[in-house]
Amino acid sequence: PLCQQAIALQQQLTGQDSPEAAAYRNNLASAYRHSGQSEAALAEYQRALTTLVQHSGRQHPLATMTLRNWASLLYDNGQFREAAVRYGEALSLVEQRFGAEDPRLLDSLATVVMAELQLRNLPQARASAERMLLIAAKTFGDQHAKVAVARDTLAKVLYAQGRIEEALAQYERSRAVHEQVKDEEALAENLVGAAGCLRALGRAGESLPLLERAIALIKPGMGDLLSPDAQFALAQSLWALNKRKLRSRALEAARLAQTGYAQAQAPGRELRAVVTQWLAQHGTED
Repeated sequence: PLCQQAIALQQQLTGQDSPEAAAYRNNLASAYRHSGQSEAALAEYQRALTTLVQHSGRQHPLATMTLRNWASLLYDNGQFREAAVRYGEALSLVEQRFGAEDPRLLDSLATVVMAELQLRNLPQARASAERMLLIAAKTFGDQHAKVAVARDTLAKVLYAQGRIEEALAQYERSRAVHEQVKDEEALAENLVGAAGCLRALGRAGESLPLLERAIALIKPGMGDLLSPDAQFALAQSLWALNKRKLRSRALEAARLAQTGYAQAQAPGRELRAVVTQWLAQHGTED
């Protein structure tokens, strides 16, 4: 209601379809999105973008933000191909405004990588991740938080390509930076990613301390998928050790992951199905 009131007041000041009113419409769309009203959010993002393009052109900074918000909504709804198109458009707009090596490209490149990973367009995802790392390192130096995030992004792509040892090396290299800047969410994500690499390399026992630390770091307000990701990784590592006494704990962790993905609604839908299948295959601790 407050967003709708802001739009009405702004329209009285600057007109029905002014860029200023579109800015508040973007806020309304985000409110709809985060309250689970996807169709209403989509309609408001589209209307805000149309207004901005008509009155200020696609180069308006808010047009880029609206495109990214719209793409994030599509991504969360599992519409990865459409999301990739919108993320690509947003990246192109930032490139046109600031050039091909500006650090303001980093957020847009990260979202492009996420979408390409979901579509399994791994060569494209890797090219974008490597470009992201190059820009971040050139701009900020090797020990900066943005460089660490870029390394973790590249690690995810390398893992998806089956280049597990290379992915682990990137995670290990960036972890010290996360520790230094005390970014607990980024550190927890890094630990979960590295643990997955260790398990894939047959070193599940080494992954357990990383996962236990990650779970201890996770707090309410962090990414909706982070906690269930950590719990499912823990379940898989415990089971991989092939010790009967650990199976009940593995199943418990998997059930926690299943619940967490369900609470994440659309973004966790496919992941919940994966956990459900894993539980069906592994049955009970007996």
